[in-house]
Amino acid sequence: MKEMENEKIGKYIATKRKENGLTQNELAQKLQVTDRAVSKWERGRRCPDISLLELLANLLGVSVLELLHGEDIKKDENQVLIHLLKKEENRIKRWKICSYVMLNLLLFFFCSIFFLGVIFPFIVENNSSLNSYQIISESMAPKYGVYDMVYTKKVPFDKVKVNDVIAYQENINGVNMIIIHRVYDRENNDLSCLITKGDNNNKIDEYCLSSKNYLGKVVFHVPLFGKFLKENKKISPFYSIMLALGIGSILYLDYLAIRKTRSI
Repeated sequence: MKEMENEKIGKYIATKRKENGLTQNELAQKLQVTDRAVSKWERGRRCPDISLLELLANLLGVSVLELLHGEDIKKDENQVLIHLLKKEENRIKRWKICSYVMLNLLLFFFCSIFFLGVIFPFIVENNSSLNSYQIISESMAPKYGVYDMVYTKKVPFDKVKVNDVIAYQENINGVNMIIIHRVYDRENNDLSCLITKGDNNNKIDEYCLSSKNYLGKVVFHVPLFGKFLKENKKISPFYSIMLALGIGSILYLDYLAIRKTRSI
């Protein structure tokens, strides 16, 4: 099959060469090849090198597409082929753009997790005004769920307002538990006592909260982030390795994509 295609292309080159009044030697000189090479092309023994196709097509007064097909292509057919080629090229470009966007979204996600799991805990540890706690119940659902991480700031107790979400300690069956609830009211506008309630609870909390058990006001939270953390609130080694591999892989793929784009 390949020999038949080579023969067809060779005959086409010979025909067009003669139509343009060129000898094999003249064509060879213009292409800076030997006349033996041109002879082999026309006999179907070999095909022109890909680097010569555009120049050869121009010398013969044909398109590269016609040269590769070994026959004249009608103008309308040529336009259809060009349209199809451009359409396919645009489809590939769109696919590449979507791939790059998805890769960089993943990179952003991994970097965010890395920041929250490695860098941010270090910042929190070295900032006396910030603390982090993991939600362990559904009492504040749906806004705060189990495994969500909340970060609190030590706002003065008398500055805490109704509807603020706060963290406080409560002794339950001899165990000090960290509770995250919302300030429901102040008892008779008493600045020394807060009435709290979980958003998902039907009743307010049994005891009035004093400044002694108050830990801080929730300033923001990260959904489900507690799943990635160990007991010391640092990201586990397994997830650290996975994050590093994920970030490294995506950066490498981006590097290859940029390198390939520059080489085109």
